[in-house]
Amino acid sequence: MVNHFFELLDPLKAVQHSFIHMSGVSTMVLTSTAIRHAKPRAKNYTLPDFDGLALFVNTKGTKSWHFRFSWAGKQPRISLGTYPEIGLCDARVLRDIARALVAKGIDPRDQRRLERNAKLLTCKAPPERRFSVDVLQILGP
Repeated sequence: MVNHFFELLDPLKAVQHSFIHMSGVSTMVLTSTAIRHAKPRAKNYTLPDFDGLALFVNTKGTKSWHFRFSWAGKQPRISLGTYPEIGLCDARVLRDIARALVAKGIDPRDQRRLERNAKLLTCKAPPERRFSVDVLQILGP
């Protein structure tokens, strides 16, 4: 549930001060304004959203979306793409897809590898790669 108190005072402040309330704890969520105004610093930094999504800003000013999740007792991170190619709403959708995979017991990093390998098998792959894949399929392992 979003806190609409700031909207009564100033619409701009409502955009800058969006909150999400979960189990009695207020957490700031990332806004489009905050993303646009994120500037490079001397060190890399992240702007957290919620549910594992964060915007990583490097020293050169490149902004990329990262999703951190729990897997086998560790907290791995997967990159979801770069801003502005992927906006805030799209990043949240990608995060939700990755969270659903984790909930099903599928590592999102493995799923990405499978999808990339599947692209290599399409007819868009270079002819020599298609040939080597076809030969391997005929000859077997």
